[in-house]
Amino acid sequence: MAVWQDLRFAARTLRRNPGFTAAAVATLALGIGINTAMFSTVNSVLLRPLPYDGADRLVLLWTADSHAGLNERETGYANVLDWQRQARCFEDLSYMRSEELIWAGEPEPESLETDFVSPNWFAELGAHPVAGRTFTADEALRGDPLAVISYELWQRRMGGSPEAIGRTASIGGKFVQVIGVLPRGFRPLHKSTSLWMPYTFAPYFREEANSRSVKFGWEVIGKLRQGVGLEDARSEMTGIAARLAQAYPDDRGMGVRLIPLLDQVVGPVRLGLSLLLGAVAMVLLIACTNLGNLVLARGAGRIREIEVRAALGAGRGQLLSQLFTESLVLAGAAGTLGLLIAGAAVRAIVACAPGDTPRLHEISLDSRAVVFTLALCLLSAVLFGLAPAFRLASTASALGLRGSGVRHARRTRDLLVVVECGVAIVLLAGAGLLLRSMSAILRLNPGFEGAGVLTVRFHSTISDDPTRFQQLVSRLESLPRVEAAGGISRYFQVNAMRTAISIDGQPPLDPAGAPLINFDVIGGRYLQAIGVPLLRGRYFSAVDSVAAPKVAVVNQAFADLYLPHVDPVGHVLHRDYDRTGYSIVGVIGNTRRQAITSEPIPEVLWPQTQRPWGMALAVRTQADPLTLVPAVRHAIHDLDSGAVIQTVSTLDRQLDDQLAQRRFQTWLIGLFAALALALAAAGIYSVMYYAVAERTREIGVRVALGATPEDVFRLILGDAARLVSIGVGIGVAGALWLTRTLAGLLYGVTAHDPATYAGVAILLGAVAVVAAAAPAAKAMRSDPLAALRQE
Repeated sequence: MAVWQDLRFAARTLRRNPGFTAAAVATLALGIGINTAMFSTVNSVLLRPLPYDGADRLVLLWTADSHAGLNERETGYANVLDWQRQARCFEDLSYMRSEELIWAGEPEPESLETDFVSPNWFAELGAHPVAGRTFTADEALRGDPLAVISYELWQRRMGGSPEAIGRTASIGGKFVQVIGVLPRGFRPLHKSTSLWMPYTFAPYFREEANSRSVKFGWEVIGKLRQGVGLEDARSEMTGIAARLAQAYPDDRGMGVRLIPLLDQVVGPVRLGLSLLLGAVAMVLLIACTNLGNLVLARGAGRIREIEVRAALGAGRGQLLSQLFTESLVLAGAAGTLGLLIAGAAVRAIVACAPGDTPRLHEISLDSRAVVFTLALCLLSAVLFGLAPAFRLASTASALGLRGSGVRHARRTRDLLVVVECGVAIVLLAGAGLLLRSMSAILRLNPGFEGAGVLTVRFHSTISDDPTRFQQLVSRLESLPRVEAAGGISRYFQVNAMRTAISIDGQPPLDPAGAPLINFDVIGGRYLQAIGVPLLRGRYFSAVDSVAAPKVAVVNQAFADLYLPHVDPVGHVLHRDYDRTGYSIVGVIGNTRRQAITSEPIPEVLWPQTQRPWGMALAVRTQADPLTLVPAVRHAIHDLDSGAVIQTVSTLDRQLDDQLAQRRFQTWLIGLFAALALALAAAGIYSVMYYAVAERTREIGVRVALGATPEDVFRLILGDAARLVSIGVGIGVAGALWLTRTLAGLLYGVTAHDPATYAGVAILLGAVAVVAAAAPAAKAMRSDPLAALRQE
């Protein structure tokens, strides 16, 4: 009954103060809403189990190749079979390899990401068909032409018809029978795979079935047995790798690395999302301190009410219960509104987040988010309501709210301002460091000119036929305003490995210290198309035919390492496992292809005419690159009517995509820091406003004794400056400790950058001056006689 009375009284009290109630609910709802939205994001991406059977026991097994300096390489098929036979810690081990295949026919050919999988792969992941079946071990071993397709592909190409099961389709140039459909939205390993075929259909499988080479390796997925820990599995696989290294020369220097599947999927965004969750928690803390100040300031206006209730016999506990109930009512209303804000914020995050964000389309508000919101409401009520309520109730029952009581409340409000300024500094420092880091990245020279370059990935026999690809390049270069065209096997992925290089006439480097080197193949005039500068020698040309001497172009990083004091042009290089000699005909500038923030590594390029390989197009034009798309499509289809255009973009856009995650995280942190700054400014304003109201008599006396308006203005600003200075000092100390976690996201700036800390301190100080100026101006205009008569 008492609780019901407290609730009714709280509701009436809040209705009589609509301005306070609206400000309190809006402020807290914003804090709760963005916290719930960010929690939903973190929960969906990092915490929620992957949608596979026994997902917490699934791990990826990689070959750790010490020779190549790579810790996550695919595994040779013979080794996969040895792992299956010898490992006892796994309930099952399956394997897969991905390729692009063309599904021919109406309405038009389509390029599909295809996984060639072992038959136990479906059961291991719990991929149960919604129509048809998967293939058996015997069917896979025989190499029967069978395919399982995604639900989306079934709908798109077969109209979702049950009669489609059993039909044949032309896939990868062969007639294949569709035997099953996987569930809607099933995304294995969060790839865009649409088609699954037996492992025996994988390219080159027959040629390398007995090989231990990682050149055509397999991705291996293991499911731990119940009760077996990850470290136990790692220990067993280390022993198996050691036995294989003793038995087979090709396995020497090869280890095994086990990574939980969830960590593999979300690893690139784990740190950023964790930091964002911490940032919004700080925003909520600032919002709660603001509300605490409002509650204390409002308490000063309820002096008579609380004194009367105490005089009528209300004890400290009753007063505390009533005041805390008001805080709970406010928090409940804010939580309801906060859920609406969270829903909108989640939709905005999904819409604005980079497309490669793992589990992006799984982000949603669920029951965990509702429970989290309820917990936030209770925590917020405690943070902004309990301490002020305790202060007011204690003071009212013991001393009354005048005199020392007012001083106690004032000190509490001052402390809250210090807290919110300190927290705001931490957020501002983090945002400032990320912004400076992004600025440094944007100033980096990637080593090429991305503006005006169209990029096209396409699936066709043209791409890996040097003669036909050169025909395509010639047609494109004959188009108006096209300056150059060419191709490369991959735009922003590198084939880097540690391999011994020897150069005729030069002392060899220590093989143990061999660096990572990127090897790639280019066709046409690719280097000219993307604007990589030629430093010495020449680019590839028509003279570099298949019958001509083998040639290579190297970058400046390669020349600095292997030929630092001589002209590299004319020297012949060899790789440790390829005794062919490649004469260096040119030296080009360094490019940042592997990652814009990574230092360029040595690079060796070969012409496609001498090393046939699949090419992706790059076309430089003086016009808008996208205006070339119809002409490029026509040129490709004129040479191969069955070609499939996979992606069309620009080189600038692709480079921009490399920074999308970093930019998104920086933008969100900056947004939260701006919100924290605004809330801190509101807190300073409210404290100074109520301080002026409480000090009306003091200000009147000072003016009566000769203080000028300027003296009063300086007094109020001085109080604000004192609080902000203390908060800034505490905040900087906290930021120096907390921002160490940002180190993995920073480039070109340290986590303790003095300029950033000085800048955010000045910014907060300037905002504090502006926030305190209005109350200070009001104090300047005080009428001393009116103030004294009021008292």
